[in-house]
Amino acid sequence: MGLHRFSQLLRTLDIQPMGHVDRAMTTPKRGRPKSEAKRRQILEAARTVLFDVGYSAMTMETVAELAGVSKPTIYSHFDSKEKLFGAVLQTGADERLRELSAISTNAEEAPEEALRRFGNQFLNLALSKEARAWDRIMIAEIGRHPAVANLFFQAGPSKVLALLGSYLREQDDAGRLRVPDPAIAAEQFIGLLLGIKLLRHRVGLDDDTNRGEWPRHVDEAVRTFLAAYRPKTADSA
Repeated sequence: MGLHRFSQLLRTLDIQPMGHVDRAMTTPKRGRPKSEAKRRQILEAARTVLFDVGYSAMTMETVAELAGVSKPTIYSHFDSKEKLFGAVLQTGADERLRELSAISTNAEEAPEEALRRFGNQFLNLALSKEARAWDRIMIAEIGRHPAVANLFFQAGPSKVLALLGSYLREQDDAGRLRVPDPAIAAEQFIGLLLGIKLLRHRVGLDDDTNRGEWPRHVDEAVRTFLAAYRPKTADSA
């Protein structure tokens, strides 16, 4: 059988030659676009459920009911409970980081002022009611779900440390501070800000009625930090 007749036979039987690509099979089908508003609705419902019952007791069914959507709709946005939890964490962390990112917006601002502003903003966030709610969730879940603790740290604390470390590195490059290891220095400054205050807050011994004392606490943390990292002058050498 000649090649021409063989091709005609294939067309008659509706069989495509090897190597032929059917456009109908390869062209991706357009599904219904995911609604960003619905995604935010799901995240807000998940956050409410998390703060109410914790990660272990949270179910996709409960979130769907509160969000007013179907369970398949949730899975179209988040394919697992862990992914949903991570998205709730990341959304909240991104909002808080935007408030802290102002530390690096003014390169000419004195380190004292920049660190003081950062310290006050950080303390207000770290000791907020929402932060305390996350603390309770983490303490309850760490033993049962170690991955949850890692998600929490990567979404929030590690990014705060990276932001502060980047600022300290810039100040070292500019000669305003002497910071041999910005990563360690960032941890030290956060430690000065929180210290025993975080523990007192967690056990209910230090509540929002003491908020007026926080600026003085931040001032002392900045003073102590700069005593270690301010460039030494000829008089102080």
